[in-house]
Amino acid sequence: MRIAIDAKRAFATRTGLGEYSRRLINALLKYVPEYTPVLFTPTNRLGWYPERRVPIVFREGVWKRLPSFMWRSFAIGKIASRYANLFHGLSNELPTGISIPAIVTIHDLLFIEHPEWYPFADRLIYSMKVKQAIQRSDLIIAVSEATKQAINSHYPSTKGRIRVVPPMLPEEIFEFKGESVNQMQEPYIVFLGRMETRKNFYGLLKALKIIPTARRPMLISIAGKNSYLKKCMKWVKEQVPDLKWKHYTNIPNEEIWKILKGSIALVYPSFAEGFGMPIAEASALGVPVIAGSHPAMREAGGKSTLYVNPSEPEEIASAIEKLMNDVQLRKQLSQEGKRHAEKFHPRNLIQKIKSAYDEALSIST
Repeated sequence: MRIAIDAKRAFATRTGLGEYSRRLINALLKYVPEYTPVLFTPTNRLGWYPERRVPIVFREGVWKRLPSFMWRSFAIGKIASRYANLFHGLSNELPTGISIPAIVTIHDLLFIEHPEWYPFADRLIYSMKVKQAIQRSDLIIAVSEATKQAINSHYPSTKGRIRVVPPMLPEEIFEFKGESVNQMQEPYIVFLGRMETRKNFYGLLKALKIIPTARRPMLISIAGKNSYLKKCMKWVKEQVPDLKWKHYTNIPNEEIWKILKGSIALVYPSFAEGFGMPIAEASALGVPVIAGSHPAMREAGGKSTLYVNPSEPEEIASAIEKLMNDVQLRKQLSQEGKRHAEKFHPRNLIQKIKSAYDEALSIST
């Protein structure tokens, strides 16, 4: 049985949707050998290949002279329908011309629920892609119950055909034995994620300003560099010049995990998420988490996370001090986190993906 997969993100994006795609493909190869993925991608920007050899279809001929989105939108549906039994779009979209059963994974509808975070043109494109994918799909995979409810609310026709399957954690994180790293031989907290308004790094900085210098932990942030980060750096220089802060960019997962393991907590005060993968990753490592209270993040963190109102820096500051002062609570959250994270092991979640594939295939017969 062949599963055609729009795998552009797996070959082009290092984090986020790229990690989601690579983990699903490798889990399918490892745990569901009766299904063979056929991967469609315009290029291989990352030089990544699956753990086992599988068919990979690149654009050819006249399509190489056209923008890659045209090949993905108008060609691969017809090609896949000739050679595969089912099509899976991994990132909120499906191409035209599909004549076999189709599934789409929808990660969030934040562009609808929080339009202030997205440029107008992006909102139009995202809205069009999601609407078309819903119309073309037989089943929809939502990455959280919160995302499912959002889809049902904005697209009532989807009721009854959404299956919730969270993103998979990397299998290596469950076997990670690396030593923790304490960068400054003093207590520190970690922020991990994109530097943007939604992730609320600025809110974390304001919380740290509230904590007296003598009790304030060091901050380690792991993210890319952009204008948002520059604004935060300027604010810190003016408002909290004595803050101890170290920033890392483009470091391997193993190094991130070492830094996390040595920390007091991951602090992830995001306003909203489709899921919240950094929360689940920290939990798998036994690292306590402080996170925003959005429903999707509660699914990612379960009972192993302290939830705060991300709009209230005082709440974030209070949670940080609470964890710093309560060793027993940290131990409790660590143990609970490891138990909760097992739900996101690839061997468990790939069976739910398989069930969705089986169901979609049965619909067409």
